[in-house]
Amino acid sequence: MTSKESKKLKIGDNVVFSDGVCGKVTEANWHAVKVEWADDQVGIISHDDMQDVSKVTQLPPGTAHGLKPNTVGDSIYRQFSGGPSRRPHRT
Repeated sequence: MTSKESKKLKIGDNVVFSDGVCGKVTEANWHAVKVEWADDQVGIISHDDMQDVSKVTQLPPGTAHGLKPNTVGDSIYRQFSGGPSRRPHRT
């Protein structure tokens, strides 16, 4: 999504990263959003760095608590990148 679209996100909005993992917006302000991902990572992402994130209005059926890790997407990413997911996360 673009920076302009990202600035419209609200707490509780569901998003998905390009690696297929769903997340929920838990904080949002003028500069960034905080996302709790289904694989227990937490990321604070600047609005200008949201190119790999999309808002989803409806989550896939069978998604536990609105979030479900996509292990296939993660394993495919690792296969081609040789590393773990590149989602921003807090250390």
